[in-house]
Amino acid sequence: MITTLTYVMQNWESLGNEFLRIFQKYPYFLAAIKGIRNGIVYGTRVRLPHALVMVFLFGDQPFLEKITTILRLTRMHAISLAKFTCCFRLLKELLMRLDGVEGDIPREWHSLIAAGIVGYFVFGENNQVNSQINMYLLSRITIGIVKLLVQKGALPMPNFPVYPLYAAFCWAASLWLFEHYPEVLQGSLVQSMTYLHKDINHWTDFRSFMVKNK
Repeated sequence: MITTLTYVMQNWESLGNEFLRIFQKYPYFLAAIKGIRNGIVYGTRVRLPHALVMVFLFGDQPFLEKITTILRLTRMHAISLAKFTCCFRLLKELLMRLDGVEGDIPREWHSLIAAGIVGYFVFGENNQVNSQINMYLLSRITIGIVKLLVQKGALPMPNFPVYPLYAAFCWAASLWLFEHYPEVLQGSLVQSMTYLHKDINHWTDFRSFMVKNK
């Protein structure tokens, strides 16, 4: 066993190249495997620093519990992205083959159906990580869809600056909801808003006024 592991560690690159050669006729399969790799790496890069800041800035658990929470959230994010990327690539390939499409360019409905099915099963559970990921996507695809409608001529191109109105709506809605209906907002947003807009009203001395929050 140890001898085998030593051999693999010493020759991992040549073994990997041989693996790629064997499966070179199945690029979608290799892409799905790399999707697992990229999902784990990207999920870790995104979630680890975010969880680190949020847990240590707003959390009041013991130190070891904070570390456990950070690792748990990072693992959830990374594994979910890995599963989605891999399964989406395989399901999209299946739909393309069933539809008789050759090459790397799918039809629009291939992407739509494949992503919808995989997203339902991978990100369908209502938990902290999935909620943040889905809301991250929602804000960006909403803007993207509006731009697409303008591009396709379904909406007229505005002849006035839109972005200031967009910013005004975002901040007006967020502070209105936070100050009057905080229970409907996502937890991490409430924590951030509390730190910025509620905690500034409380201090007992100069230390809690300027040196630390409380």
